[in-house]
Amino acid sequence: MTRALVLSTLAILCAFVLALALNIWITWDHVLPERPGAARFLAPGLKFTLGWLEAGLAEVPDRTPAALQRVLGVPVAPLTPEGADALAAAEHVSIPLGAERFDLYVDDLRDARQGVLHTRAHGPLLIGELRGMSPFNRDTVPLWIGLSLLIGAIASVVILRPLFVKLRRLEDTAKRLSAGDLDARAPLSGPTHMLALALNTMAERTGHVLKSHEALLQAVAHELRTPTARIRFGVELMVGVETRAERALRADALDRDLTELDALVSELLSFTRLGVESRSAPRTIVDAVEVVREVVDEVGARHAVTIDGTAAPVQVERAAMRRALRNLIMNAERHARERIVISVSVADRVVVTVDDDGPGVPAADRERIFAPFAMVEASRTRQGAGVGLGLAIVQRVAELHGGRAWCEAAPQGGARFVTTWPRALGLAPTGATSRRLDAPTRAAPS
Repeated sequence: MTRALVLSTLAILCAFVLALALNIWITWDHVLPERPGAARFLAPGLKFTLGWLEAGLAEVPDRTPAALQRVLGVPVAPLTPEGADALAAAEHVSIPLGAERFDLYVDDLRDARQGVLHTRAHGPLLIGELRGMSPFNRDTVPLWIGLSLLIGAIASVVILRPLFVKLRRLEDTAKRLSAGDLDARAPLSGPTHMLALALNTMAERTGHVLKSHEALLQAVAHELRTPTARIRFGVELMVGVETRAERALRADALDRDLTELDALVSELLSFTRLGVESRSAPRTIVDAVEVVREVVDEVGARHAVTIDGTAAPVQVERAAMRRALRNLIMNAERHARERIVISVSVADRVVVTVDDDGPGVPAADRERIFAPFAMVEASRTRQGAGVGLGLAIVQRVAELHGGRAWCEAAPQGGARFVTTWPRALGLAPTGATSRRLDAPTRAAPS
């Protein structure tokens, strides 16, 4: 629709330009008397005069002045010597008409035209006045200019009116959104289709962000209750402690609760800063396989880990990608029984999958587990799993890079977590490798 609007606008502009050129041409050929030479008589109006004359002559074969005057509707009389002397000072153009000749005389373009028809039977006949025989003349030029401008104005209104209507609807939608009605949507039709789509997408994302923040705040409030309740309970118990050893035990319990609370706050701060930091941080080209290997060595896996893949250049914010992969690998470490398999493949995007042979994730929970503080049933609990923001961070990092993160069943029977990353086309990463890494990077300790 936007292309149609552009083409319509160009068509209107072309129409105005053509109308202007036509008006200039008419003015030059029919109004301006300063045009020199006989060429000024070869105006487009001449063919109208000749056509009118030839049609009249065809009806009067005998060329009698009375019959010609009746058919042509203009005075026709034999040319007198006085009339010939008067015409001698004027420029003329001679046009052959078979065995006859017609001389067109013009004293001035602002005056009437006259013609002399040289016949065999009746000699030269003076024919005039000829003004008005052409639709393009000095008297009709204002009419043609006004008509062309009127047509252009009507075309502009017809074409631009839908645009103004759609813009008004966009304005109304924007006002509703600014007033807090995030369900308002602009109609996706007409010349403002792309603008309306962008506005609707912005409204949808804004609503999604606000709902996510609301859910996050509710989850944070819920998660803070547990450590604060334990701390309050521990403080109450401290009042009745009598021995130093028991007091030390209670103090250690309070310290663990405070440590858990501090970890929760730190993760929350990191989660909220993630979007801003990732958008502002520069993106570099790295090899996804090398990043995976670095993260596996950093985590210190307790299970056998197999890394399968060749060089896969990605253009990412390296620290954010490392953090997301670290969360995925640590999640697999917590739930794997014996083995973890990490695969890197290249298609339109680079795909990194992390498989474990643990209990897996129920199909009903595979989408929900990426929400902050999401709980999974007893087969895959969060015991010892941090504060519950790891997979939420994975999803946030993937989305900030234009990718996705999801969970499905692994071939080993456990869970498979899949992330996609932007592929660096035509560029070689620093330290890229094409060798296949299928041996365990670190075996489980005995």
